[in-house]
Amino acid sequence: MYKLWDLLQIKTVWVVACGKTGASLPLSIAGGTTVTLKTMLDSDRYTYIVVDNEGGKKLTLAVKAKIGDISAKTTRGKYMKILWF
Repeated sequence: MYKLWDLLQIKTVWVVACGKTGASLPLSIAGGTTVTLKTMLDSDRYTYIVVDNEGGKKLTLAVKAKIGDISAKTTRGKYMKILWF
């Protein structure tokens, strides 16, 4: 099971890219909610999620993802975050 959540719980974030071809993007996620993304990621290979918070208004985007008990590795740009497994 893949889960993605916004830890800041203050605004909507968007999944703007992911490791599965044909995924329906962008996907909005309201602040403070948990979303299951089984249909967007490929569990058989290296996969990634790119999340954007629309410029962020100088806020650091704090998003985490897990597959079961395994947390994603993360890196970030100015207002985007990349998570991968």
